[in-house]
Amino acid sequence: MLDCIGFEAAKLSVEVAKKVAGRGAVASTKGGVDDLPEGVTLTKIFGITLRDNGIGKAVYADYLPQALAAGNFVPSPEPLVQGKGLEHVQAGVDRLMEGVSAAKVVVTL
Repeated sequence: MLDCIGFEAAKLSVEVAKKVAGRGAVASTKGGVDDLPEGVTLTKIFGITLRDNGIGKAVYADYLPQALAAGNFVPSPEPLVQGKGLEHVQAGVDRLMEGVSAAKVVVTL
């Protein structure tokens, strides 16, 4: 289970993980759980460490490509596509500076 919010969300993730048959594992950007139930591990991660700790491979190589192709994972919310090509990067940055809430501004290449 991957928790990208932390604090209370990490605690809820641990509660879910302890109900999983076998070994439950939570990766969290914040941690925030002091007493882990038996059989549950919590790994604190930071974006740039994903390539070094196996979690990045598990999510971005082993799971996500197949889930996207099969339609089992649908990103939400829909991205705000600013345009195609590097010439649209500045317009994307300008859009971010105007204020964007709960959305990703994307420039495709």
